[in-house]
Amino acid sequence: MSGSGEPSTQVSNERPTVPTTVTVSDVTGAEDSFTLDSHGFAFHAHASKEQEHGFHDEGVLRAKYYPECEQLLRNLYAILFSIMILSWFCRRH
Repeated sequence: MSGSGEPSTQVSNERPTVPTTVTVSDVTGAEDSFTLDSHGFAFHAHASKEQEHGFHDEGVLRAKYYPECEQLLRNLYAILFSIMILSWFCRRH
């Protein structure tokens, strides 16, 4: 509430942060030791069928690559009942 008794309409996305030192390691050769259940991520080798457009055409990505990713996840994790791709980012360097 503001001083006038009205609720405040200001929104802040600032959150407290704590500087943390982390070690980044090369996991080459140990990919199989990481699982979705124990680490929240997993490594899976997969060659995409979408090569023609080089991931430059967002329409092609949504029409072809998204369904391919969804099917890959369904094949790997049969328990999934809903998959939602929220966004993507293509690294160019």
